[in-house]
Amino acid sequence: KKCLGSMKVNVVNKAATSVKLVKGDINGKYTEEDTLSISKNKGDSVSVNYIVTPKNCSDDIYVKSSSSKVVKVVKNDYSYGKGTGVITLKMNGAGKAVIKLTVGSITKKINVTVKNPDTDKK
Repeated sequence: KKCLGSMKVNVVNKAATSVKLVKGDINGKYTEEDTLSISKNKGDSVSVNYIVTPKNCSDDIYVKSSSSKVVKVVKNDYSYGKGTGVITLKMNGAGKAVIKLTVGSITKKINVTVKNPDTDKK
């Protein structure tokens, strides 16, 4: 075995410059929002899409519920090549909670209200 040369690798971190929550169908018609409000029934599941700029952002992504008794974060899938992510939420019990999506130094909020269809009146 012979060494024919050397190579230097320079890793460049790319911080997120913006994070937007998606209202509507990310593959069709949608708007980009800074905050979202969701109202669902106990037992329901919902997916929330988000877009991160730049697409190849190197920041860590965290999703946390203020109360897992009300709403639980089931899954967070992020595609680094596309710059899009999907958060899956499960409505556990009646009440209000806030989901915080944090990408690097940027935080976005999803306000969630869960109703119990057996006891709540419209």
